[in-house]
Amino acid sequence: MYPLSAPILPKITLCAVMMPEVLTRPKLNRFSPPYPMKNKIRYLKLAALSALFTPAGLFATLTISDADIQNGTYYYDLTFADLSTSQFFSDVDSFSNVSVSSEANWKYVYTTASSADFVYKFDFSGTSSRPDSVTLTGGGRVFGDSTGNYFGTVSVFYRIGDAGGWTLINSVNNSFTGSTTNRGYSAATSIALTGMPDTFYYKVVYQVDTGAASNRYQWDRINGTTDNNFFSATFSTVAIPEPAAFAMLVGGFGLLATVGVRRRIRA
Repeated sequence: MYPLSAPILPKITLCAVMMPEVLTRPKLNRFSPPYPMKNKIRYLKLAALSALFTPAGLFATLTISDADIQNGTYYYDLTFADLSTSQFFSDVDSFSNVSVSSEANWKYVYTTASSADFVYKFDFSGTSSRPDSVTLTGGGRVFGDSTGNYFGTVSVFYRIGDAGGWTLINSVNNSFTGSTTNRGYSAATSIALTGMPDTFYYKVVYQVDTGAASNRYQWDRINGTTDNNFFSATFSTVAIPEPAAFAMLVGGFGLLATVGVRRRIRA
């Protein structure tokens, strides 16, 4: 052991003298004296900066694992019970100007501005499988107005992979009048996913052309009694070949090609 040097001894003595005071001193929280106002201002500034630089409406991607895929199928739905909680906002990848109805017997997602949208992202990149097709159910509904003051559309799109454009699935508009009249769609749509993509996107776009935004523009309208016509996505998946198996497959094709070339040369 090294001997204690002279400069260290005074520090040890000082610590021994101050220790009783430290042990008996009242515990301070972040807003306690001696600088409560300074600390409070600092934390308020940090909170403001965090809110400023955090994009609004960005939430979690639906990151799928192998455990989520059963017998080659991944299934997702958004039921009446889900819309009664914050499940929708937890699942979507992004959203803008939408809200969930507070009605007791009906649940749906509606627009709160003249233009609104939200996006689902299904991510299979962390699994040993890839989707080769998807079947989508659920859709939009627009209610008419007896005065003819509300006109707009609810449109549904999809995109395969992270690049490329959006493809329209269906769109409904209320270019009509009648207080009890409505238009909607909820038929199942099957989509082939070529190329074994890692991701699949589903987007809903609201557009109010005339009048103020209201709950007349709806998506995933569900009745609490029947709980039908809810949104669902059923993916059929195929396993990705293991690297070793893929290498053997490539090697086998190479061997067959070599044998074929040799036979032609001998001929």
